[in-house]
Amino acid sequence: LIYLFLGMALVLATVLLFKRLPQSMLHRSLTIVFLIVFLAGAGVCGFNTYSVYSNGVKDKNQVIETNRQFENKNFASITDASIEFIHKGESFEASANLKILNDNEEPLVRYFFSLNPLLKVLKITSAGKDLTFTRTNHIIEVDPLRILNPGQSDSLLISYEGTISESFCYPNYSNNIKETPYRIADMLNINKRQAFLTENYTLLTPETHWYPVTALNYYPSNPARIKIDFTKYRLRVKTEKGLMPVSQGRRKTEEGYNIFMPESPLTGLTLAIGNYQSDTLKVDSVEYISYHFPGNDYYKKDLIEIKDTLSNLIAGIMREL
Repeated sequence: LIYLFLGMALVLATVLLFKRLPQSMLHRSLTIVFLIVFLAGAGVCGFNTYSVYSNGVKDKNQVIETNRQFENKNFASITDASIEFIHKGESFEASANLKILNDNEEPLVRYFFSLNPLLKVLKITSAGKDLTFTRTNHIIEVDPLRILNPGQSDSLLISYEGTISESFCYPNYSNNIKETPYRIADMLNINKRQAFLTENYTLLTPETHWYPVTALNYYPSNPARIKIDFTKYRLRVKTEKGLMPVSQGRRKTEEGYNIFMPESPLTGLTLAIGNYQSDTLKVDSVEYISYHFPGNDYYKKDLIEIKDTLSNLIAGIMREL
């Protein structure tokens, strides 16, 4: 829109400056009015574009500085996480029942968690008692009921709500499409999205920290450093009518909720919500499920010819993995 408005403004300016027979006062006045309107539109769009860019840079720098403040703190490890997620259009409500383990060599006087900065923590409880906490951008500092010695475990319930800040993800990434191009069909460079949270579609990856984690997403003094917990997850999702959630683990429905329980501990949890349709194929004792949007099952016509041998082909591929 910036280039469109600016181009139209230059065209109208050319009309006014070009030496030719004078027009009527009405036409000249309309040209001046539209020139001012298009110039104003170009200015507003340019200001909005710069504001979005500068706010993104500011948010990323704030994440880096916050991480610098806490990167030398001792974090616990999450061994079990039961998450309840209620989708509400462009926002959501959630609660995370966490079991943490102190695998450090020193006692933990305070617990540290990381949560997306646009998610507001409502309360934190343990053993039915409210805990005091402070928030520094995306870092949550919790005062526990007792000191957690090495090898000991504790449980907390964190309730929160809000939306997702994409600038939080990969704070060392500049979003400059010239430095790190993301090209579609070898024609168009666009900025890569880190999350989607809309009324009809949601995609939340572990990098967004849409649930509390006991690690930082970036360590300024050592960018190669990473802390990974293997966690037993349980996810309960309630969506808008007509939408289907997809996540790791076998899905079952219970009291209006979709429940996912992965069989093995995972390093992170991803949640996608949309008007998905599913196809199921059972090979031996393994059930394979593919999800697609309506009309995007174009691949089926190519599989009709090998329908009788498809199960054997999949079994052979899985044996080779």
